[in-house]
Amino acid sequence: LEHPGMTSDWLTSLRALGETDTHGRVTGQAWRLLLESDQANADAAATHLSLALSPGGGPERAAAWLEGFLGGSGLVLVHDERLLGIVDQWLSGLPRDTFDRLCPIVRRTFSTFEKAERRKIGERIKLSQTDSKGPAAGPPADADYEPERGRLVEPIIALLLAENRP
Repeated sequence: LEHPGMTSDWLTSLRALGETDTHGRVTGQAWRLLLESDQANADAAATHLSLALSPGGGPERAAAWLEGFLGGSGLVLVHDERLLGIVDQWLSGLPRDTFDRLCPIVRRTFSTFEKAERRKIGERIKLSQTDSKGPAAGPPADADYEPERGRLVEPIIALLLAENRP
């Protein structure tokens, strides 16, 4: 409504909602709206994204938060390497059974992105894997990483970043 008093109340309510322990999709959407309205900076969004995707919250809640935060547009991942790195590390760190369970939610979220956004996100991830300074440069040398298992998820990632919408 562009009414200053209402806008202020709305933004205050969004911040309060983003701080509550409600459904992840709702809190993720609240933080996206705060970020887009310049009421939260990328640092605050990254902090809340990290907290939402931490193992303590549970993978289903994390996927719901991510869906709320990213739903409809991947531009935030295209323009913010740190946020993309957090999402990439979270997805890369999920156990196979959890990844398989959450894949439809994550795929649904990514399918709402424009074709150019998905392509750019894929390019950024690919570039970061070859650049040791990137946010998602891969697992540390001492990590318990199995390249064969990593290759198993390539078809699923290709579906997530598919050029054609379902």
